[in-house]
Amino acid sequence: MDLDYKYSIEDVAKKFAVNPETVRRWCREGKIKYIKLPGKKSKYRFSETGIREFIANSNGNDLPVEEALFEKKEDEPSEDK
Repeated sequence: MDLDYKYSIEDVAKKFAVNPETVRRWCREGKIKYIKLPGKKSKYRFSETGIREFIANSNGNDLPVEEALFEKKEDEPSEDK
């Protein structure tokens, strides 16, 4: 898996303060780039680049575009794996 694709649907939903179903809708509508991991329950993964492109292409919608979206929180896993 491309290590840049580290954000789950739940992560993206939290960053934008929306329901995870909203993120799934954005995926279905082709508004945000993602990959699906194989398995019985496909898991979506999002990259920081894809999220930033989504913000840039939001056509003036009221989306948070602060750098704080990508600041590491204390409870988030380290990227050094």
